[in-house]
Amino acid sequence: MLHQFETTAGFLLVTDYDCPFEESVNFVLISKDLRKVLGERSVGAMYGTFLLESVTWNDERHFAATFMGIEGRWDFRIRDWSLPVIFPRLKMRYVAATDKASVNFS
Repeated sequence: MLHQFETTAGFLLVTDYDCPFEESVNFVLISKDLRKVLGERSVGAMYGTFLLESVTWNDERHFAATFMGIEGRWDFRIRDWSLPVIFPRLKMRYVAATDKASVNFS
């Protein structure tokens, strides 16, 4: 486990898969009673190295993650509700370093 945070929506756990040359990071939102996974997002790719550098909170529902050696950042939003697959509770969006291009991961 890399980090754990308490939010109004639940607990956010940040874990990693520390495999050589294929590191990836998981962000998991669980309920306050620790009984239900509310949302989960992963950052990583085959043969890619995604070592978490920092997690910066903007407010109670918004945070950003940066990775060593990777330009840009991933912005996250914790929503109040979700529709499975279509509208996830934990929204993730990649923002390029130039801030001109971004990719949404609903």
